[in-house]
Amino acid sequence: MSDFIQIGFILKTHGVKGEIKVSIEDAYFEDYLANEIIFIQEKDQYNPLFVEQIRSDLLISKFEGYDTPEAAKRIASRAIFLRQSDLLPADKRTITVPISKYAATIGYEVYSEEGDLLGKITDIEEFPQQEMALLSRNERIVLLPLVDAFVREIDAKNNMLIVSIPEGLLDLE
Repeated sequence: MSDFIQIGFILKTHGVKGEIKVSIEDAYFEDYLANEIIFIQEKDQYNPLFVEQIRSDLLISKFEGYDTPEAAKRIASRAIFLRQSDLLPADKRTITVPISKYAATIGYEVYSEEGDLLGKITDIEEFPQQEMALLSRNERIVLLPLVDAFVREIDAKNNMLIVSIPEGLLDLE
């Protein structure tokens, strides 16, 4: 098992001083702000980036050795990792991140009320209106709205979600 955990992405350059915009998962926001070293993966190794400055209001970051937009562009579009040991313990956290009602259903099989297998949940995405399950179905990924009107039962013992959805909803392109 890897000692590293992905916490976000380096997006694109910002300005003329080598700054770069990052996107950090909500659950790791405080960890990102608390660490002076992050890691990016290159081939089979994790290389450190030393944080010079973070403007937390916009998540604009500056890393040592990347002083121009051209230099910063070399690390754009990369995943950001921290070592497991660099994550803050629960008693040191000051920011509480709400946990998704459906986060534990990743990996569950989804069945209709009639007992038909509809697919398997590969991930949960949050949208402004509701949470959506990314459902692996017939060798493609479809979105399933996770709303109380559709979800009939969450069976944690059998890793199943029972839903009642309008006909054709999962066939939309």
